[in-house]
Amino acid sequence: MTTNGFSLWVEEIIEDATQMILDHHDWNDPPADGNQYVLVRIKVRNENDKPDSFSPYLKVVGNANLEYARSCDYNTIPDRFDSSRNMFRGGEISGNICFTVNSSDANSLVMYHDGSWSDYLIFFALR
Repeated sequence: MTTNGFSLWVEEIIEDATQMILDHHDWNDPPADGNQYVLVRIKVRNENDKPDSFSPYLKVVGNANLEYARSCDYNTIPDRFDSSRNMFRGGEISGNICFTVNSSDANSLVMYHDGSWSDYLIFFALR
């Protein structure tokens, strides 16, 4: 459980989602040479007593120890995570978030929250 009363699961990771992202919307540009798109499917459940939405301020890090923030235009990825919807207690939302990463890091990624929920980092295994 996160420190703001949501449970979060990683349901799937697509390490090389580049072609899927490019095919999904004409606005998507190819990543820079040596990089690729990664899709992470998350599921979030509200454990709070009041309705609330979940904004996935998540990042990933790989073997190169470099941080990668979410990328891709929010509306141009398949089955995107909808952070605008309120969930009542027990309500769940699933969807994809996207990162552009160095191809050499793609199979070693760990997702984390940067600490705005609390004073410490919360890590989520992707494998």
